[in-house]
Amino acid sequence: MTRLPAGSRADAAVGAFRTCPRTAPEKTMPQGPTMIAWKNEPGRTARCPACGARDGQTHSLDVTSPLTGDTLSLYACAGCGSRFYDPFVPFESDRFYTDRHIQYYVEAGAGIGSILQPLVSLRLAPGSRRFLDVGCGFGFSLDFATHVLCWSAVGVEPSRMGRAGKAALGVAISNDYLENIPALQAARFDVISTSEVLEHVGDPAAFVDMLASRMTPGGVLVLGTPNAELVAPETDAATLMGILSPHFHTVLFSERALRRLLDRFGFAHVHVAKTGHQLMAHASHRPFRLEPLPRRDPLVILKYLMDAAGRLAGRPAVMIGFLYRALTGATHLGLYPMGARIAPSLRRAVAAAYGLDLDDHAAVAARLDAVTDFEDLGGRLPYCLFGIYYGLGMAALHVENDPARAIGCFDMGFAACRRFLDISLENFAEAAHLLWIMRLKGGMARIAAGDAAGARRAFGEIVAAAHDPSPYRGIAPPPHVLEQARDMA
Repeated sequence: MTRLPAGSRADAAVGAFRTCPRTAPEKTMPQGPTMIAWKNEPGRTARCPACGARDGQTHSLDVTSPLTGDTLSLYACAGCGSRFYDPFVPFESDRFYTDRHIQYYVEAGAGIGSILQPLVSLRLAPGSRRFLDVGCGFGFSLDFATHVLCWSAVGVEPSRMGRAGKAALGVAISNDYLENIPALQAARFDVISTSEVLEHVGDPAAFVDMLASRMTPGGVLVLGTPNAELVAPETDAATLMGILSPHFHTVLFSERALRRLLDRFGFAHVHVAKTGHQLMAHASHRPFRLEPLPRRDPLVILKYLMDAAGRLAGRPAVMIGFLYRALTGATHLGLYPMGARIAPSLRRAVAAAYGLDLDDHAAVAARLDAVTDFEDLGGRLPYCLFGIYYGLGMAALHVENDPARAIGCFDMGFAACRRFLDISLENFAEAAHLLWIMRLKGGMARIAAGDAAGARRAFGEIVAAAHDPSPYRGIAPPPHVLEQARDMA
């Protein structure tokens, strides 16, 4: 998911469908779960952008924007189950596309796997393909489609993010709104992708109509958008704030509403899957083949990430972003030897870009302590620092057989998770996900090192946080981590 400041992938598509932006006042921001106040007040009148229903809506929650301090009201639609803001108060996204935010997106924020997997799982007949990504952001999908799938790929992204990606990756990105680009008016495409855009659009039907009009007769639309079902108290605060994204997301679709929207435009063949925080739809007027991701598909993406890092060695932030995702991808797949082979290149890239030795934990800790805000963070440390330490720790534990080194990595990763979440809860959902996994793995490494007392302290901290997560921005240990900690304590 693209985290706040959102809007890049949306701006490319919205054009005439968006409303006027506003300017933010200076206000003190609330912290943690206090940003969200659950209401559940039925019987309200408000128009749902997904289906047009007005009556019997439920005032679901109020959320305070971490950018403006304003409080916005979110409603649950009685007609289709979607969620939407009323009134929706938009924000001018390009004001927040500083160099640091682009760096964040490239190093950590872009969900490259979630962007690429729907393309990999689509099994098309052999032959050249024309591919359009509407709201392509930095252009990762275009780079992958060009170098791996051998498609003819173009993207639409008018923001600074698109200009930066065009320069860095050398991909074809038009820096304007789709309806303003003459060369794309008559063009037709075999695959059109739009990821994390629909939720920003004030008129979703007009937007999908525009995309459908640019498809070949057998073309496939690939559409990803946050899942409204995850707007629930049990969703962790970091993920929930990213989904809500006040001032940027206007409507969050339910699966039922998304299917209705695609049916409305005559897509006879529709597949909708729930993947992570997203609904991922493939839709076409003709039959298409979509396969569950076999093991080889993540390896295709891993190879792309490593090859891209080699191609872009002269661009430190881009190289770090690719290597970080390759390291964590290999780690999540249990390919620890591959992660260990990636680690030295990533260490060198961080040293070259930041003048920082990742093994010098005292120096890293000093920089963490000195960070003042989100912008300052990117000048001192990689935005993906916490995930780097997780991958390094797993390599030390499973390949190098060095539990002492693993302990240092997991402890630094845990400290980085906490500091990053203090700085920006909504931008670091991955840090929230890894926080207690990092502590659990640190306890296991202490067992391997013969430090039973240290292991008990680590597991005890996890158990205590389940009762009171407030010191950790409200991030409680997930059930599977808590169960393991209790068993091992």
